[in-house]
Amino acid sequence: METQETLTDRQTQVLYCIRETLRADGAIPTFREIGRKVGIKSVGVVARHIDILVEKGYLRKDKRRARSLAPVGMDVPDWVGVPMAVPTVPGGCPKFINEECEAFPESYLWFDRRWLRLRDAFALRIKGDSMKDAGIRDGDTVLIKRQSHADPGDVVVAVVGGGATLKRYCPEKDAIYLKPANEAFDPIRVPHGDAEFRIVGKAVKRFGVVR
Repeated sequence: METQETLTDRQTQVLYCIRETLRADGAIPTFREIGRKVGIKSVGVVARHIDILVEKGYLRKDKRRARSLAPVGMDVPDWVGVPMAVPTVPGGCPKFINEECEAFPESYLWFDRRWLRLRDAFALRIKGDSMKDAGIRDGDTVLIKRQSHADPGDVVVAVVGGGATLKRYCPEKDAIYLKPANEAFDPIRVPHGDAEFRIVGKAVKRFGVVR
């Protein structure tokens, strides 16, 4: 009978992180996310731990498929990659965001296609705490459904004057207000008809960092 080799404490932490993220979110965490969650600063060290887990028989991957990493004993999902938009979107003051949401080569969130039912989505890493009372904090990653409209109260990515921000969409009679979820920040007021204002997408899920 084939037996698996014993794992070190760190390898066990990496494997547990992968299993629990896949079970909870239908997504394999990125190397950087694994590192943050288990306390490893180097992406290369995370990659080495994953290679060892594959060698020891705890993880498997199909070289014929672009993204097939999965814990042994769990189904290998049909992966779909959601790009991480760059640069970081600040929670407070708007800052430029690439409209095409170009991503760094490894900056993807990977989801089981059966779990992710969005046809067009991207992800953003948040900087700042202007939305902390809505559960979105500095360093969190937010999954965004790309759309140009929103209902009052939705948390959206909006472009204002060439910059982007994540705020709650609150249209009123005199103007549109992009409201923070933190009393330390002021709302952004956008006049109706402002040609430089547009909604890029709606926030649909948050992935928090371990604190």
